[in-house]
Amino acid sequence: MKKNYIALLFLFLSAGINETVLAQNCVDATIQVTTTVQTNPPSITFSWATITGATSIKLYRKTKVANSWGAAIANLAGTATTYTDNTVVVGNDYEYKINSIGALTANTYIYAGIKFPQIENRRKIILLVDNTFSVSLAPELKRLESDMIGDGWQVIRHDVMRNDNPPNIKALILADYSADPQNVKTIFIFGHVPVPYSGDLAPDGHVPDHQGAWPADGYYADMTGTWTDASVNNVVANRPENKNAVGDGKFDQNYIPTTVQLQIGRVDLSNMPSFPGTEEQLLRQYLNKDHNFRFKVVNAQRKGLIDDNFGYFGGEAFASSGWRNFTSMFPPADITTGNIFADDINQSFLWSYGCGGGSYNSCNGVGGIPDYVNNAPKSVFNMLFGSYFGDWDSQNNFLRAPLASAGWGLTNSWSGRPYSIYHHMALGENIGYAAWSTMRNNGALYVFNYASGFVTIGFMGDPTLRMHTVAPPTNVVATNTFPRINLNWTASVDNVLGYCVYREDTATGVYSRVNNAIINGTSYIDSFPNNKGNYYMVRSILLESSNSGTYYNLSQGVFDTTVINVTGITNAYQYDNRFKIYPNPATENASIEFYLAAESQVTISLFDLAGRLVKGIISNNISQGNHIVSLNTTTLSEGIYTCRFTVNDISNYTKFVVSK
Repeated sequence: MKKNYIALLFLFLSAGINETVLAQNCVDATIQVTTTVQTNPPSITFSWATITGATSIKLYRKTKVANSWGAAIANLAGTATTYTDNTVVVGNDYEYKINSIGALTANTYIYAGIKFPQIENRRKIILLVDNTFSVSLAPELKRLESDMIGDGWQVIRHDVMRNDNPPNIKALILADYSADPQNVKTIFIFGHVPVPYSGDLAPDGHVPDHQGAWPADGYYADMTGTWTDASVNNVVANRPENKNAVGDGKFDQNYIPTTVQLQIGRVDLSNMPSFPGTEEQLLRQYLNKDHNFRFKVVNAQRKGLIDDNFGYFGGEAFASSGWRNFTSMFPPADITTGNIFADDINQSFLWSYGCGGGSYNSCNGVGGIPDYVNNAPKSVFNMLFGSYFGDWDSQNNFLRAPLASAGWGLTNSWSGRPYSIYHHMALGENIGYAAWSTMRNNGALYVFNYASGFVTIGFMGDPTLRMHTVAPPTNVVATNTFPRINLNWTASVDNVLGYCVYREDTATGVYSRVNNAIINGTSYIDSFPNNKGNYYMVRSILLESSNSGTYYNLSQGVFDTTVINVTGITNAYQYDNRFKIYPNPATENASIEFYLAAESQVTISLFDLAGRLVKGIISNNISQGNHIVSLNTTTLSEGIYTCRFTVNDISNYTKFVVSK
């Protein structure tokens, strides 16, 4: 962008002028859609109001991972107000683009589906913790890890020093990513972990006072790009952190060098002295808010609020970022205009968008830091846009204010340059996916405007959060009723379809579902537990409905643990604890093979699914060495059994199937 254009933008962004000369409003840059789905026969229908001045309307469809839209699936007249896609399949997900062409180009994106399956494994997240708070916030951080595991994440944690440098922090990230690039997906920065700076730019248009290096967390999310510190030499900015000189540790790049590989989000509440409490107390407050939202202790209305103080702004239409995303989430009647501090205090909104001329500490027409200090807005997910405060690593910064407040705010993004891409959340994606999509946008898939691809794109908040919460079960108790494990819990307060039970043999490993069908009651019997420790998690499940369709939505996991102890075996009695029984399934005969390192008392027994003893196979003192015991199955009924193999009072179990 040329500097004379930046200077012109400066005038508008500073003044916060709401253009009234033009007829268009920001909503006119979008298509407000109502989405309905039908299961039999399957169909997805989009409806919208008549678009004034439209000459044609085109719809495109692709898979979520496709890198282009391809040819339009429908070319409609400009007067059209509905379209039904009858070529969909229940259980599949689809991404749509709806474009109107005419006096004004408008567009909207919908990530839609019918009964899209639940996501149980969300892969690995790197948790970077400012070690200033490793001890003082240990219980809350442990709970955060448990909450993320309970939502399907595997956590890799590093506690780092706030006075370290970005290249050292990135080396930790890169090592984790390189070790498992298929599964490492997300970074969560908690605390004042070193902030990378990069560029010679002023996306808010304020030159020369705000031109230079801006915070650039995209540096941490980029695993393959080259970042240099060899060419930019601009030291005229007012804020020292924005000054960028060769060799000062701040990078040269204005654009993220490559397509970022990782999602990223940050909760940094340092240098916010206007808020009551220390940095530690603000971080603890955030972790408590995060936990309460996940467990539906707080439950915001499923509505969106737009506080637009710029207007159409010569076509930039900053607030269209709110309108465009909200239409994928809510029916048009649940998107309202108003003022965040007039409306969001007396009622709640799941999402809010606000924009206006700004400073580091305020947004004209929206409010300032004192409003967040003295009030508790009940908007969970936020988008704000205005001058200066997009440079978020500044004192009493307005972009970080919703996170620091006593209200419900958990996330925020500087949304307008560029527009944010949040529509995937309406069908169950985590918000980090949205931040990642925004960073990756090169114009091939989504609306592209000034600052798209800039290093300044960042995300404030926990990237693992999802939009729709389900009340989990409570009081999960696992009881060892040898050789089975019984689980019981108290029902969710929501009207759920039922429950899913997950099990793992290490507390931080991958949890796998053990039930096939959804459990309708509040108990479950695990007839085939692991040979070692059994860690259990129970999650509620319901069929979620949004303005993008329906999907199966899981609650947070609630844990309990029990152990069948096969540890502590002395060397004299070591045996292959994965003893072999074959063939499995068996029809007439089977063989049980095992090895003993020393003479031992061995008992092999067969139990039915109710835990009743069906057959004692052997109970003898057996010599050292390899052994094979025959099992005649002709007298056994067809079905599933548990085979218990005991050496000197220490037992192992395996599933055994008899098939006739």
